[in-house]
Order: sequence, then C-alpha cells, then structure tokens
Amino acid sequence: MRSSTALYQLKKYLELFLKNNLVKITGYSKTGVMDYQFGAYTQSQSGEGLPNESFTFDPMGIFIGDPITAKVHNIRMIDREEAFSIDRIEPCQMRSGADIMVTGQLSDCCFCIGGHNANMPVVAHIRPRAKEGLNGLSTHNALINGGKFWVFGKIQRSFGQSSLKPYHHTYTDFASIVGVRVNSQWQIFAQHVNPPQRPNPSRYPNFVMCI
Repeated sequence: MRSSTALYQLKKYLELFLKNNLVKITGYSKTGVMDYQFGAYTQSQSGEGLPNESFTFDPMGIFIGDPITAKVHNIRMIDREEAFSIDRIEPCQMRSGADIMVTGQLSDCCFCIGGHNANMPVVAHIRPRAKEGLNGLSTHNALINGGKFWVFGKIQRSFGQSSLKPYHHTYTDFASIVGVRVNSQWQIFAQHVNPPQRPNPSRYPNFVMCI
C-alpha cells in the first residue's frame, strides 16, 4: 500500500495495523517533536507467514520507499553510560505538536509510562544500566520497584524484561513502541518482534500489546 495510506491506517487503527504489518523504528538522540520520514521498509523480507508489509520511521529517510514526512514525538534512549538516578528519571510529556509517538527499537531496554492521565502521559526509554552493573532484567526490576519520574512521580506501567508486578509487561528479542493520540487520548502499543532468522516465521511479529 502507499505510504500515505499506511500512515492513515496506523493513526486510525493502530492495534490492527501493528498486528498485520511490521514497523521498524530508528531512534534519534534528542527527545522532542520532529519530522521523521515514513514509508515502506525496502530491506524487509517477504514470504509465507511474514507480515503483510513492512514500514519504517527513520529521521534520515534511509531504506524507505515512497517516503512521506510525519511529525512525531520522538523519545530518545537514555543511554547506559549516562548519569542516571532511578528516582529522578528524565520525563517526556507529550503535549501538542504531534499525534504520533515513536522511539528506537527496544532490545533489552525498558519503556516506562507515568503521569496522571492519558491526555498527557510522561514516558522514558531506558537502556540497561551498565554503569550500575545491571542487565536488562535487573534494570527493569529496579524501575518497577522504585522508579520515579522527575516531578511526575512513580512509574505506572512499563515494558521490558520483567513482569514482576501488574501493568509491567515483558518481551523477548525486539519490540517497537508506537503511540497515537485519538480524541485527545494517547494509545501506546508494543509490537513484539522475532528476528527473521528464527524458526516459525509466522510468529513475526509475535504479538501486539497495549501498554
């Protein structure tokens, strides 16, 4: 399908779109509203059992067919070597400016959600804390047990390597996180992805979950 049609479907029917189409996201080093390129991912595989089509969000427009510009809230990855305090997590509050949210593909990382309502949630993408000797699982457990956003308080929901408590979900391999604002409410979904070289390609993408 054309990129404009795909973007319309993603914004209008996000869960269904993610269940039927693979979405790859390239991250960017700064958080904020910015222009991304969106379109067909030209490096995707095809074949029986694979998604209908593959699309990508990329700030530089690399490996994109039929590219169009999409204004998004980009959530940067808080890197493993950065100074970090688990009870003063850098928040990104999604206000005006864009109705799509993206962040770089998760691989052992955590995506955290807080704030007081779905109108303007605060979010963060946190890589495993190597400086503190924590891997993906132990980082996620620490965030579940004691993670707080600066100003906005406790992490309420998350997606990572642990399901230690309710509203905190787990994935393996890779995941893409996409959000859309519908009727002033943000809906944030995770698409769990099995690498294409793994067996059972019909499980690629494996599942889609609202977080």
